[in-house]
Amino acid sequence: MPFGFRSSRAKGPDGSAARWARGCLLGLATGLGGALLAASPAGTAFEETLGLSWLFNIRGPIAAPPDMAVVTLDRATAETLQLSHRSSDWPRTLYAEVVDSLTARGASVIVFDMMFDTAGSAAETAAFAEAVARAERVVLFQPLRTRKRPVTTSSGGGGAWLWRETLVSPVRQLAVAARALAPFPLPKVPARVSRFWSFKPSVGDAPTLPVAALQVLALPSLGGWAQLLSNAGAPGADRLPMSGEALADAGAVRAYMQSLRHMFLNDPGLGVRIRALLANREPSPESRLFAALAGAYAGADSHVLNFYGPAGSVRTIPYHRLRRGEAGGDPVRDDLAGACVFVGVAELYSPEQQDAFHTVYSSADGIDISGVEIAATAFGNLLTGRTMRQAGAAAGAVLVLALGIVVGAVAYVLPAATAVPAVALVAGGYVAAAQLAFNRADLWLPLATPVLVQLPFALLVGVLGQYLLARRQRARAGRAIRYFVPEAVAAALTERDLEPSALNRVVYAACLASDAQGYTAFSEKLEPTALALIMKEYFDALAEAVRRHDVDVWAFVADSLMCAWTAAAPDIAVRRKACLAALDARAAMDRFARERTGGRLMTRIGLHDGQVQVGPAGGGGRFVYNVTGDPANTAARIQNLNKRLHAKLLASMQVVEGVDEVLVRPLGDFQIVGKAEPIAICEIITHRSTATAHHLEVCERFEEALDAYRQRQWTTAEDLFAVVLDLEPHDGPSRLYRQACKRNQMLPRGAASTVITDSRS
Repeated sequence: MPFGFRSSRAKGPDGSAARWARGCLLGLATGLGGALLAASPAGTAFEETLGLSWLFNIRGPIAAPPDMAVVTLDRATAETLQLSHRSSDWPRTLYAEVVDSLTARGASVIVFDMMFDTAGSAAETAAFAEAVARAERVVLFQPLRTRKRPVTTSSGGGGAWLWRETLVSPVRQLAVAARALAPFPLPKVPARVSRFWSFKPSVGDAPTLPVAALQVLALPSLGGWAQLLSNAGAPGADRLPMSGEALADAGAVRAYMQSLRHMFLNDPGLGVRIRALLANREPSPESRLFAALAGAYAGADSHVLNFYGPAGSVRTIPYHRLRRGEAGGDPVRDDLAGACVFVGVAELYSPEQQDAFHTVYSSADGIDISGVEIAATAFGNLLTGRTMRQAGAAAGAVLVLALGIVVGAVAYVLPAATAVPAVALVAGGYVAAAQLAFNRADLWLPLATPVLVQLPFALLVGVLGQYLLARRQRARAGRAIRYFVPEAVAAALTERDLEPSALNRVVYAACLASDAQGYTAFSEKLEPTALALIMKEYFDALAEAVRRHDVDVWAFVADSLMCAWTAAAPDIAVRRKACLAALDARAAMDRFARERTGGRLMTRIGLHDGQVQVGPAGGGGRFVYNVTGDPANTAARIQNLNKRLHAKLLASMQVVEGVDEVLVRPLGDFQIVGKAEPIAICEIITHRSTATAHHLEVCERFEEALDAYRQRQWTTAEDLFAVVLDLEPHDGPSRLYRQACKRNQMLPRGAASTVITDSRS
C-alpha cells in the first residue's frame, strides 16, 4: 500500500499515559535519591554547610533577648587597664573586680567562659574566690580534656584506641566558691559551628554552661519548680530540694541537674505535661523560666544554634566601660539588672581573635563569633525556647520525597519550555515556605538538597529524557516514513514542520510500472491472512530488486508497483538504473512465481521516462507520496501492453537509448490509448553480457521481419515472422505482427498502417 500521512495540522495520539508513568518514575527516583541523601551524614553536613547558611543570611539578624549580655575582656580593656594583651597574664584580681562590679549592677547570673585550671598568685586567686563566693551566682568554665589510649585485647592484640574525655576543674579555691561548674565544648575551624551541647553524654550527662546558667538563674524559684514537677507527676519530685540553699556547692548543683535530666529522659511525657500546666497560668517571668528549664531537660543532648546575627549581635559591653568610677557608658545598654552576663575574651573588630569560631555569620574580613557570645546565644535560645528545630529524619525524608516526586514528574511530563518555569515556580514556592518556617517557627527544613540536588537532577533528567524520547520518536517516525518515501524526504518530514505541498518537485524520471498478472483469480482462492502474507513476500522481493539499484520513489497500490529514478535533468545513468532494475525485478518475480505460486502470479513491467512531479498527492488531509505525470501513466500503459504481446518487460525506445548493458528487441510503433502520437516500443531481453546466440538470432530475425513490415511488404514480413516463430514458437510480438500482415493484405493498397493500435491498453 502507498504511504499515507496527514498534513501537519493533523494530530495523533500523544502517549500521555506512558509519559505520565515515566514522569512518576523519575519523580520517585528523584524523591528517593533526595530522601536518602538528606538522611545520610553527608546530606546533613551538606544542609548545615549550605542550606542553613542560606536560611540565616536571607532571614538576617534578629533581636537577642534583653535579659542577657556579654562582657568582653578585649584589647581595648587591656590597653585601658595597662595590661598584657595575653589574657593568661592578667591578674585574677581583675576577675574579682568584674564579679563585684556585675553583682553590684544586679546581674542574676555571671558565667565565665575562661579557663582557671592553672595555679596563679595565691593572693589574687583568693581574692577572686572570695568575690565568687560572695556573689553566689557565678558559673565557671570546665574545659574538656580528650586523651587517646591504646586498647589491648585479651588475646594480646592491639591496634584499637580508646578516646576518653574528662572534665578539668578550676583550681580548688575557685571550684569550691563557684555556684556551678560546666563545660562548653565547641568544634574549631575548619568545622563550622552550628550546634551546641546542652548535656554531654561522654562525661555523665554533664550540663553545659548555657544549661547551668539557666539552672542557677532558677535557684531562687526552686520551690516553685519542685511543686510544678510534682503537679506534673514527675517520679521522685517530692524528694527534690525546695530551695537553692539546699544546693550548697557546685557538686550539689550538678548532681541535682543530672538527676533532673534522668527524670525527664525516663519519662518522655513529662516535658509535655509541664508545658500544659504552664499554658494554664498567667504569663510571668517565672513561668517562662520554668518552660525553658523543661525544654532544656526534656530536649535532645544537642541543639542547632539560632544565631542572632554576626559578632556583637548579643549585647556586648567591654569591661573597661563598666569599671567602677569610669564614665562614658551607655546607661541603657549597660543596665544589667536581672541579666545573665557571660564574661570572656572577645574581639569584635579584629581578626586576631583568641577564642572565636567559624559560623554562618563569619564575615569576609575574618571576624568570627567568639566562644563566649556563642555560649550566650545558646543560653538565649534555651531561655526563650527558640533553639532551631530541625525537621525530624522521617519528616524531612517524606518532605524531600514528596518534593522530588512533584518536580520529577513536572520536569518530565511538561514540555521543556513549560517544565523549566514550572519547576522554578515549585522551587520558589518551596524556598519561600522553608524560609517562612525558619523565620516564624524556628523550623529548619531541608533546602540545599532540594534546590541544589533534586531540582537540577529532575530538570536535567526530565529535559534530557524528553529530548531522548523525542529523538527516539523521531527516529521511529523516520524509520516508518523511510518505508514509503525517499531518505531525503523522510529527513525533511522528521526534522522540519512542512506542509505536504512543500515537498513537491518537478524532476526528470525513468518510471517503472509493474502489475501482477492473474492476481484477481489468485486472490479469490486464498484467505485474507494468507493472501496478505504472500503479497508481503511478493512485494519484499520486488522492492529488493529495485532498491538494489538506488530507486528514489516507489509506491505499492494493490498488486501494482510504481517507482522512479530521478534527476534534475535527463540523465542516462537514471535510465540505466531503471533498465537494470527491471531485469532484476523480472528475474526475482519469475523465481517467486515458481517457488510460491506455482506460476500463477506472473509480473508484467513497463518503462518510460520524462518530466514528472514527485511528492505527496491527495487531499482532505490525507496524502500518498507518488509520481505524478504523463511518463508514469505511459509506463503503466506500456506495462499493460505486455498482455497483448504476451511479454513481461516492455519499454519505450527512448528509455533504452544508449544503455548498452542490456539486450533489447525493437517491437515497432504502438498507438497507446490516450496518447496523441505512437510510441516506439521495445522488449528488454536480458543483460547483454549474458545474452545467448539464440537470443541474438531471434532479435536479428525479428528485426528483418519488422523492417519488411514497415516497408509494407506484407507477404514477405509474414513469412519472416513465421521464421521467428520457428525459433521461438510462443513469441507474442511475432504472432501479433503475423496476424497484422494477414489483415493488411486484405485491405486496399495504402489503407493499411504500420502502427499497431493497442485498443486494450
